[in-house]
Amino acid sequence: MDSLFWLELIADTVLLWAAGKLCGIRRRYFRILAAGLIGSGYTLLALFFPPAAALPGKVASLALMLLAAYGGEKQLWRPGLAYLFLCAVYGGVAAGGIVAAGTGAGAGVGVLRRVSAG
Repeated sequence: MDSLFWLELIADTVLLWAAGKLCGIRRRYFRILAAGLIGSGYTLLALFFPPAAALPGKVASLALMLLAAYGGEKQLWRPGLAYLFLCAVYGGVAAGGIVAAGTGAGAGVGVLRRVSAG
């Protein structure tokens, strides 16, 4: 559980920083770290309280993270979309790495193998 917290904290913080860089927004590292803490806290909440993992909980978590990281921005949707795009890229790279390594870690890997096998 503590590894999951740290992994999520690092991933959220790096992805939020990269989203701000991609949008050309001045990044305040303390605020981005606070947003990463919100994201990793949400992960633990969803782990122990599964109804929080539903779509409204995810949207609320994203909104809180964006407000914490970029609250003073006029167009808050820009870093939000950049963050979601970077999360999708990160997830795709991670899934591709699992498939390429052939470790079979996770239930979705079998589906990915069947799709890639044609």
